[in-house]
Amino acid sequence: MICDHLNNGQELTTNLKKKANRFTPSDFMKIRSLMLQSTENLPSKYRQIYGEDLFRHLYETIEEIKRYNATTLLLTFDRKDCLDLIQRIDLMQEEDNEKNRLFTDLAKLTSIYLIFVAGKPLHPLNMEFPGGSKIAKKDNVYYCPAKNKQKDVEIALCKFCICRDMDEMGE
Repeated sequence: MICDHLNNGQELTTNLKKKANRFTPSDFMKIRSLMLQSTENLPSKYRQIYGEDLFRHLYETIEEIKRYNATTLLLTFDRKDCLDLIQRIDLMQEEDNEKNRLFTDLAKLTSIYLIFVAGKPLHPLNMEFPGGSKIAKKDNVYYCPAKNKQKDVEIALCKFCICRDMDEMGE
């Protein structure tokens, strides 16, 4: 596991980098294939967003993890929250097959990094949600149109995301 038996943020980042470096080009091709397949019944606009754009975001996040050099202590690392996050991601896995396992591993690494290390939203900035609203940033604070709408969904990761709800943004 990624968070088990870790005592501090430095151990977390070392573990994340080690696991990120294990992904091969073949793994990324399988993950991309799964993501494209899972979006094939969506309108073309959302196939692009959830199939292509989200994959690119996850891939770029893995590359960022590989390059990450800790210069400050992680103040946000909470092992219990990390384990809870992993448990929620495990609940998302629909079938136990290689592509789903790879995607689940990718989701765990990128989510943990974005939440506990980088302090960034789980979805890319300006990602459009159904209805046309997008992830936004104002005065160094991120806002999400789905944050409060997803808070009661058992597998939603919104609870951990640094974004505030869009309603809090004001004018």
